[in-house]
Amino acid sequence: KILHFTSLNEIKSPLNYRLVINKELRKLLKLNHFYNKICIQPDLTQKYVFYGMHMQPEKTSQPLGGEFDHQLLPLIILSKSIPKDWILYVKEHPNQFNKRKIANKNYRNNDFYQAALKLPNLQFVPLEFPSEELISNAQIVSTLTGTLGWEALKFGIPAIIFGDAYYKACR
Repeated sequence: KILHFTSLNEIKSPLNYRLVINKELRKLLKLNHFYNKICIQPDLTQKYVFYGMHMQPEKTSQPLGGEFDHQLLPLIILSKSIPKDWILYVKEHPNQFNKRKIANKNYRNNDFYQAALKLPNLQFVPLEFPSEELISNAQIVSTLTGTLGWEALKFGIPAIIFGDAYYKACR
């Protein structure tokens, strides 16, 4: 009998399967709660770089993100590269905490977010805050390979792309 996640096929009982899934789902929901606690409302009058995170696992981060697939690396690079009086606003991918994608809990954890928060000018933005507002008011938009970079280019805003995006040849 094949159950929902192929990685859990060794669990033969539907009840045991459901217990395992519920445990994993609780971890994902707790991570979402932690993310919401560390978010701030962005000040769009400040100079800032907007970095849009990628959901993981996903092709746009692994393999197209290359050596940047662990997204703490681009955050460190951006944080150390922007002027000291700028802010690095980081917004998590809206699907990262999707309760139908329980495997996502394996790619980021509290340690990831706490390490990122140690960067002096980095602040996380709530998922509910419109990305369009963050893009249109940013000095620079950055992403691994996401459409946020393309959207920034359409506004005439520079985009820093870390991965193999289809639009990376744009000036």
